[in-house]
Amino acid sequence: MIKSNIAVVSSVDCCGCRVCADVCPKACITFKVDNEGFFVPFVNEASCINCGKCTQCCPVLNQKLNDKASFAFSAVAKDKNVSNQASSGGIFPTLALYFLNRGGKVYGAAFDQNLKLKHIGVDNKDDLGPLLRSKYLQSNCEGVYKSVIADLRQGTNLLFCGTPCQCQALRNSVSEPLQEQLLLVDFACHGISNQAIFDANLAWNSAKYGDVEEYIFRYKDKAKYHHFFYVKHKRNDAYERVGVYYKDPYYYGYEKRFILRNSCYNCKWVGVNRCSDLTLADFFGIEDLNLNLSSESVSCILPNTKKGVQILSAIKKDLYGMHEFPIEIPAQKNECLRTTIKRPILRDVFFKDWKDKGYDYVVDKYMRPKHAWIYDIYYFIPKKLRLWIRRLLKK
Repeated sequence: MIKSNIAVVSSVDCCGCRVCADVCPKACITFKVDNEGFFVPFVNEASCINCGKCTQCCPVLNQKLNDKASFAFSAVAKDKNVSNQASSGGIFPTLALYFLNRGGKVYGAAFDQNLKLKHIGVDNKDDLGPLLRSKYLQSNCEGVYKSVIADLRQGTNLLFCGTPCQCQALRNSVSEPLQEQLLLVDFACHGISNQAIFDANLAWNSAKYGDVEEYIFRYKDKAKYHHFFYVKHKRNDAYERVGVYYKDPYYYGYEKRFILRNSCYNCKWVGVNRCSDLTLADFFGIEDLNLNLSSESVSCILPNTKKGVQILSAIKKDLYGMHEFPIEIPAQKNECLRTTIKRPILRDVFFKDWKDKGYDYVVDKYMRPKHAWIYDIYYFIPKKLRLWIRRLLKK
């Protein structure tokens, strides 16, 4: 018999979204960790009835992309309490509050008390906090697609925010009538790593400074630039650390792109043809447009569908700094709106050494800059001066 199940997708191509397990009527698909720490599906062939539901919903096998957005917007949330809790301009929490204040529900990635990243749904704005800010690892979506579909069948208006592959997986599994109640929001994704490497990094931090209680990527408070981190340790003095990304091994590895999932280097959702209703991104380079706006606090919004345009119009009163641009303007500065991530040469060697020699070894060999003093000088220079030098060099 010709196979009609998810086993036709190789582990290299699999994006780990887990939709196949959620839609399987026989529950014969399970996810296990591969040699690199990423979850991949395994099929119990004895139980499989070859119904094809898993392959029909698989985002790798089925890309449904919208027409290219012709324009994009810059925007920032007017409410400082909202924008300060977000990684960029606060557009996601503004959208989320729009849904929650109208009896809707919001799904997004959140760390649990053990710092395991999972997709969860909330229907109260007091529970929204954990869904905010960037998290640079893959969230566990086990059971989430079932939950979303159940909510939609109950008549709930719903916002789902996730990576492009997660949004595609949900779009593939929700019937068209139910999609009328669903707003899909993705972001310009720079790839994802996994929980196993993140856990190893937490253990490394805990051994040096005390058990990690909280970890925040792109921390804004007391930070001068985009990629600061915040770590809170469980100690008698409640020790807290704030630093630039290159001072944390995991964050440095992520920024250098050598700890990503294999499929991220051949992502099928890069560019400006998106599968979602709205795409959120950083508006890199907006400082050069003389609008008195900074990319560290301004979001770029791509309205990809009529529904996306309508929702953006509905929250417009809660935003400022809104300017319309041809889509090519933000795409020029944001690589994920143009092309796939280049696969680093050391990527496979890193994973092999991590497995064979442990995390301490790869931290020392790969996850620290060789010339940290150059980074120290770069981040010591005030940003306005760096921008002035950059503009001067362009002349």
